[in-house]
Amino acid sequence: MISVDKYPLLCRRSIVLILLIWISGPPAEAQFSRLDQARTEDIDDIVQSNMQSAGIVGCSVGLMRGGEIALLKGYGFRDRTNGTPATEHTIYRTGSVAKTFTAILAMQLVEQEKLELMEDVRVWVPEYPEKPEGMITPYRLLCHRSGIRHYEEYDTAAAVYYERDHYTYDPITALDVFKNGTLLFEPGTDFSYTTFGYNLLGAVIERAGKQTFEQQLHERINTVLDLPYVQAEYQRLRPYPEETKGYHRAGSLIVDTPEDIGILFKVPGGGLLCTAVDLTLLMQGLAEYRLFDETEVQEWMSIDHSGGNNFGLGIITGTHRGRPYLWHAGGQQRTSTIWLYDPATLDGVVITSNTFGTATRTFALALLDAIAETELDGPTYTHIPHTLEAPQLLSPENDAEVQHGSIELRWATVPHAFTYICEHATDSLFSNSIRDTTYTTSVMLDNPQPGVRMYWRVHARNEFLYSGSTGPYSETSRFRTRTLSSISDETPKLPLSIYPNPAAGAVNIAAPDGRRITSVELHALSGRLLLRRVVHQRTHTTLSLTGLCDRLLLLSIHTDDGATTRRTIMQR
Repeated sequence: MISVDKYPLLCRRSIVLILLIWISGPPAEAQFSRLDQARTEDIDDIVQSNMQSAGIVGCSVGLMRGGEIALLKGYGFRDRTNGTPATEHTIYRTGSVAKTFTAILAMQLVEQEKLELMEDVRVWVPEYPEKPEGMITPYRLLCHRSGIRHYEEYDTAAAVYYERDHYTYDPITALDVFKNGTLLFEPGTDFSYTTFGYNLLGAVIERAGKQTFEQQLHERINTVLDLPYVQAEYQRLRPYPEETKGYHRAGSLIVDTPEDIGILFKVPGGGLLCTAVDLTLLMQGLAEYRLFDETEVQEWMSIDHSGGNNFGLGIITGTHRGRPYLWHAGGQQRTSTIWLYDPATLDGVVITSNTFGTATRTFALALLDAIAETELDGPTYTHIPHTLEAPQLLSPENDAEVQHGSIELRWATVPHAFTYICEHATDSLFSNSIRDTTYTTSVMLDNPQPGVRMYWRVHARNEFLYSGSTGPYSETSRFRTRTLSSISDETPKLPLSIYPNPAAGAVNIAAPDGRRITSVELHALSGRLLLRRVVHQRTHTTLSLTGLCDRLLLLSIHTDDGATTRRTIMQR
């Protein structure tokens, strides 16, 4: 049986609200809502009022009513410079909400008898130095009673090297950032909130669980609850799909947050990414006790283990209007985030914000009041599919004959896709295909060989959704490029002057009637491209023929309103 120490309250935190000028666009349309119009308008008013008073540039909100997802919606901008709205799928940093995930992983190991809470952490992580102040245990790490400092003795150089040198999260090496620091007090005798304590706990979890921390996060939380985007942040992989920009207060202004050194060194304590969808589903999973075999384990996590500061094990307790609620918040560069729910009514709120230093608990409690006793209507929430849709090909149309020159292949956007693989070849089996990876919904084929049949297809990918999602290839489409040797002397007939013809060292091209020449190309009669020049909207240009061996050439001229091809004879 685990005894729980009780110690007096040492300190209280106060949150100072600073009224700021806020400029934002209208809320983005929700992709999921079970609220009627009147209640939605009430929610919108509360969100926009709190965004304005706190100076929040963009946020995403998730609401739970009676254990069911009621609303997922974005407000303001994830990128105000470009006017890009925030949605429920915008990706934010979790901040210290990562500690809830880490505490769940630790207590799952305790439930499975793979981890003992009251043993020395050095049993699992001997790389952490023995401290003269006393023994640190996983229990003391969970409830912030280890004495490990928060950021007071923080080796920033080690954090920079860690971000630079690591392609996977290694909690043992990450200890170098803080392991040589002194403790604030004898472990177990006091309370002091610490992110680095949870970083050490992450190393313990990796050793005790005999899997990497990220594997355990994916298999025992993300997969169980079907969380789409929770994962460690890697600077080398940025930008993530729909990743938000970051903002913070500077006096009376809200300014862009410069890039930091990265947060990979503190994944268990505050180095994860998420969306409002993720945290709302996590909150629902906690409300339904889906992460533990015994409900008593989670109940024990939520009681005050800190000695009067309301901190449990990755879960904090509070009281609102005489009723208890559970919560955790996070704040760091580029984010202020919170989840909060009433365990009696199973009503809850998630706010993910891109503005550091803003108060979220009062904001969340206002939304908790607004959702109370609300009736829901419509179908329940459906998770994002694990397999992406096949793209719909748009152009060229199947079996089209395409003008020679650069050819644009276009297809429709696939929901939740981040990249597309476009494959094109000259045979239907794609045995010698070329693959282009693009973030857009088109690729350019630069002057493919004339007179051939081309085959192409596309599939969508998102390397970050469910740790990697892909979709099937589209149907194969085909087109034929025009055969230049079959083009008549003037196709179509545009009033262009080409002189002299036959030509010797150069040929002049003039476009009358205000037309502008955009590019010219020279082809051999076989179709082989010999020369291409972009002209930049001029009415006259001269094309050098020096060094060309063919006597008969095809000269293609593109203007701002059409194109024509002429035969040109080179004089010997």
